[in-house]
Amino acid sequence: MAKGPLVHCITNAVTAPFVADCIAAVGGRPIMAEDPHDCADLTKVADGLCINLGQLNEQKREAILASLKNRGGRPWVLDPVGVGALPNRLTFAQQLLDYKPSIIRGNASEIYALATGKASGSGVDSTSLSLSSKEWASLVSSLLSPQVIVTNIYLTPYRRDAAYAAGKETFYSGGRFQMGSLPGFGCAMSAVAATLNDGKRSVELFSLSAKKMRSVSLGDFRANFISTLAREQRPQNVRDMLRLYFIAGPQDCPDLDTVLQAALLNGVTCYQRREKTAGQGDPKGLRIAQLSSVPLIWNDNWIEAVKADGLHLGQTDGDPKQAREKLGPEAIIGLSVSEPSHWRKYDPRYVDYVGLGPFATTQTKPDTRKPLGVDGIRKLREGYEHVPAVAIGGIDENNALEALGSGVDGIAVVSAIAKARDPALATRNLAALVRSHFAPKPWTYN
Repeated sequence: MAKGPLVHCITNAVTAPFVADCIAAVGGRPIMAEDPHDCADLTKVADGLCINLGQLNEQKREAILASLKNRGGRPWVLDPVGVGALPNRLTFAQQLLDYKPSIIRGNASEIYALATGKASGSGVDSTSLSLSSKEWASLVSSLLSPQVIVTNIYLTPYRRDAAYAAGKETFYSGGRFQMGSLPGFGCAMSAVAATLNDGKRSVELFSLSAKKMRSVSLGDFRANFISTLAREQRPQNVRDMLRLYFIAGPQDCPDLDTVLQAALLNGVTCYQRREKTAGQGDPKGLRIAQLSSVPLIWNDNWIEAVKADGLHLGQTDGDPKQAREKLGPEAIIGLSVSEPSHWRKYDPRYVDYVGLGPFATTQTKPDTRKPLGVDGIRKLREGYEHVPAVAIGGIDENNALEALGSGVDGIAVVSAIAKARDPALATRNLAALVRSHFAPKPWTYN
């Protein structure tokens, strides 16, 4: 089954279980080590790293430095807990800025102290700071981090959270009173940012989840929040899965095992198994896919889909509602859409994403319909822009960026990898094009 990013999280022990649950809710795999030797090894293999200064002591300092020194350039999140009131902790946090955190997440007093060196808080709580929006943006830009999240900014008359990223500031509601009454929500937001490598998305998720919990009591708030967080993040997890979607079966290349292994190791984000003839198996290749860190989707094979991560249906392959009932709520279900009438089978309760195409002429399905191109994909998606979508059909290195420019969340390829002379190189090249298209812009303040 699919595995999400491994997140090494050094956090406050008081909040660790809740933080771990929130990481899992957005698709990550939490691991929380604080032995310096363990941290030195773990940070070399972890996909995400969150450094939280809660309950700071000498061993934790060593563990933090061991993690940062061995991270190999991987992005990381700094949560400067308590630096607004504790000078010793503030000095250490400012030293950590030399390691260039990708994201900084703190409350107003913590971010103010980190940027200015001046204490302004009370313990780990935020205090009201009479700064204008422009003054906050200037302070944040001085930290030289691509993304800075400031929670509990008191901009009269409302308490708000702010994300400074991609050249602009975005404000969100400050959540619900339960989030201030129960410890751990700030720590969890930082850990979620490390899981997604996106601070802006993290604060957005927490704001959206809080809005949907209007009548939840204090005692039930944590458990309900975790469930709500998972529901809110699911569409984005699907979009991430669609970035570079590889489709192949034994009929597409004579040595599928080797090709599949090369693809999985070099950047594909999902693998769809498509067999034109029943029983055309290669057990070794399937084991490779099942053990990989990307979702395994079966094309029109309900029996095998039960053992995988999901199922993709063509317009004549069955009812999405029945698929959902059979496979359960966690299964990923996709649907092919080639013309406006095909949307009739789409229902967000049953379908997670759609495949739109053909984008260009393809030899994989020579009997397919006329290519849609950029304009055709955009027109086909009108009214359904919110639905996660992948473009498919005749896509390779030459037109990948053009296909991505049609507003989809990713590209699906067959021959571009399956028939490439060097499948590993072809995958890396396609993955680089996808990354370049979706890469966030650094924060700048004018």
